[in-house]
Amino acid sequence: MGTPRAGMPQIMVSDPHAATKVLRSREMTVAGIGPHLERLEAATGEDFSNLKKVIKSSLIFQEGSSHLQSRRILARFFSERSMADWSDMIDAQIDTQIRHLEASPNPDLVRDFTDPLFSAVIGKLVGLRPKPDSDLIELVSRVSILTEPLLSLRQIRLMSAAIGEIIDMIPTDGFNPALKPRPLAQIVAEDKPQMPEGVSVYATIATLVVAAHTMAESMAFFLWGLLIQDHAPWRAAAQNGWREQHLERLLSLYPSTLFLYRVANGDSMVGSCPVSAGQTITLDMPGMNNAIRAAAITNDTPAGECPLKQGQIMSFGTGAHKCPGEALARLTISRVAPALARSFPNLTLLRDKVCFHKTAVIQTPSTLPCDLKGQPHKVGKVWHVRDTVSARTIITDDAAFGPPRMIDHLTALAHATGVDLNVAIRMASNAMFFMSGPRHNAARRLVSQFLGSNRLNIWTPLIDATIEKAINRLSKTPKPDLVRDFSEPLCQTVNKQVLGIHPSDDDRFNLLAPEFHKLLEPMLPLKDVLALQDVLSEAVGLLVQSDSKTPARAGLLQAMLSDQHVDFSPDDCRALVLILYGAGFNMTHTLSSALYWILTMPPEERTGIQESDWTARRLETILSLLAAPKYIYRMANRDVEIGGMQFAARDTAQIHLAKVNLGVSTGHLSFGHGLHRCVGAALTRMTIKKAIPALFRRCPNISLEPQGHSYFNFSQTVALESLKCKNLSR
Repeated sequence: MGTPRAGMPQIMVSDPHAATKVLRSREMTVAGIGPHLERLEAATGEDFSNLKKVIKSSLIFQEGSSHLQSRRILARFFSERSMADWSDMIDAQIDTQIRHLEASPNPDLVRDFTDPLFSAVIGKLVGLRPKPDSDLIELVSRVSILTEPLLSLRQIRLMSAAIGEIIDMIPTDGFNPALKPRPLAQIVAEDKPQMPEGVSVYATIATLVVAAHTMAESMAFFLWGLLIQDHAPWRAAAQNGWREQHLERLLSLYPSTLFLYRVANGDSMVGSCPVSAGQTITLDMPGMNNAIRAAAITNDTPAGECPLKQGQIMSFGTGAHKCPGEALARLTISRVAPALARSFPNLTLLRDKVCFHKTAVIQTPSTLPCDLKGQPHKVGKVWHVRDTVSARTIITDDAAFGPPRMIDHLTALAHATGVDLNVAIRMASNAMFFMSGPRHNAARRLVSQFLGSNRLNIWTPLIDATIEKAINRLSKTPKPDLVRDFSEPLCQTVNKQVLGIHPSDDDRFNLLAPEFHKLLEPMLPLKDVLALQDVLSEAVGLLVQSDSKTPARAGLLQAMLSDQHVDFSPDDCRALVLILYGAGFNMTHTLSSALYWILTMPPEERTGIQESDWTARRLETILSLLAAPKYIYRMANRDVEIGGMQFAARDTAQIHLAKVNLGVSTGHLSFGHGLHRCVGAALTRMTIKKAIPALFRRCPNISLEPQGHSYFNFSQTVALESLKCKNLSR
């Protein structure tokens, strides 16, 4: 077994032909954990002999004749024909877990579906008999790091104990002789196969149970991949013929394996690259599958499809160490997606709550929180609206519905507590999403003179120059982040210039500004209102001190102050513009989400992205699917019935945009509709439409660091906090 040499450079292989030769070569082996265990034993005096016996029994680390003998014994059980005998059991367990998912108050596709489904299916297949207090998923997670490099002493202790518990779950007697099909434990107990010397069949089975969890990991990744797109792929999964048309491509896109590793036994060649003994070869799974798809696609291939045949992709490996559970994984995943899509046709992910687990070997969702519902329901005085027809009716009926009555709430709060909330009340009075009537109409007319789609051409040179400057900044950053180094500086600069915000202390203003969004949250408690009021007071002060400055081009604030409109005092003007700037953070969040979505696309779907037309054709889908706001709120002015929902006066409609939009390319409500349609819609469209092709023209090879992203924990918006990237050079 090969041992990696410290300090030797790794060789990255993305070519599937070269990778196939590596995986099938007898000159390449899996890096063993044995030497590391021996070093720890020598250093600590602990005995890991039982763990070493388990490793010797694992198909992952076996080589040569021992490995071949073990595989042959297990091959018949895990064959495609044998797995077909278990299809009824798998279907029954899928149905059971769908009911379990549906019953969850806060459904999560990992916690409430893929993990329990794995436990149930592998338990039946193997015939496991866990103890009442055993948690198979927890035990598997402790052992699954077996292939990770340089494990700590604590990790190895936990691994040793966990694999022992899994072995204890495998029965050796007490089987039902009439049971058909027979589980693996029963076959082993009754047929008594002759394993290689020093190999325990029960240890081999236990390590197979652990390895089989990659099925659940890939299943979760697969579901994530379906659900981050517009709703068409999810609807397609419910249709007959989906497996034949789409399964192979999706298996190539979303394997949980990131990298496979091999160590050279002696000096050799990988492609045209010389390799020294002990050197590690890293096989890039996404890269290999990308190359396979690229070779299969022709000019006649429909968008979103790829004519792959079973056996072409590398997701299950190849050669002697090819995944023995491929047939099980294919059978289960091919049944899971259609069953879920038929049971929950309106299922959507809570994108900003998704978390990933990433190691040197795998990437997989650790949480997939979701919204299963398609029907409206009421909680207290809030109706949760999830269908487009009702949402559009509510938004456009200005007689029956109005904006949230934030001013009334703040005024009542001030009277009840005796606290001075005048600053917060002034801010809310000038927030256009809380306004109505003639004053709202006047504000829209004033703002539209600067932000209307027919007035933005004067700002085109500024937007183009700011995009170029942001790309320059990004490309010169040692650890580039598309949020911090591109979207934020770009959108903040554009919004400041157009709105006429030139604070006396720009750095201090930038620290305060991210708090402005809290004014959008409905009915804030007093503690939060007071904290926000302090922030807004200081921000207004920074604008007052800067009024004497003369910017290169007058923005909205300068125009409003010079106009001396009867409905808006100077303080009102500053408040209105400040709130618009806070709302403008949605442009940053939407652009960041769009870049994340684009960079998680298969490379073949990004062909031509450097051209403006690519973004123009997809812009409305991007805005529908990825716009930052989670909800639109309206309050009933009177008793009214909409789509079966009985609204009492002062009931609130909370419109779930992810549900009512579902990634449609026309008719979405991401910017609202009617009198309260977002006044920044045209500026957002123009900026995003220009920024995306410009970035990819300068950085055509840009890619994401695997799972190098994180979200803010915001209640009202989907907002990426970080989006780490690489490969910015041409």
